[in-house]
Amino acid sequence: MHELGIATGILDIVRQYVPEERAARVRRVHVRVGELAGVVPEALTFCFAVAVDGTPYKSAVLAIEPVPMTGRCKDCGAKLSMSTPTFWCSECHSPRVQMTSGRELQVVDVELDDDETEEAKASSLHTIGGRRALHTIGGRRALNTIGGRGL
Repeated sequence: MHELGIATGILDIVRQYVPEERAARVRRVHVRVGELAGVVPEALTFCFAVAVDGTPYKSAVLAIEPVPMTGRCKDCGAKLSMSTPTFWCSECHSPRVQMTSGRELQVVDVELDDDETEEAKASSLHTIGGRRALHTIGGRRALNTIGGRGL
């Protein structure tokens, strides 16, 4: 079950961005998981709960966004939705199909509760990240890649 290693890697990423004194306010960690990432989402969710149990981050839950496999034909330029990793263009039948999504394993953002005081609210960080990934686990264009193909 390599999902436990991935879950602890995700927790390490959260620790880089959220100091321990704010850990109790972490509510949700958003991750993108591609269909071909080799990760079972239910197992990752369970392992993340195990990883945060007994830590200051114990209130955090994992929110997984599944990423479907898609591709693009290098010959005709067609954008393809793929239900299986068959690399033949459905438009021109070319074998020159490049996968464009489906291998992602990214921490996208971390959601925190609001601070209780107005002064603290002024400097409060509600999400970390946003549309671009904070970290890609095993990706090419990663801000920070952990361990080759994955954790």
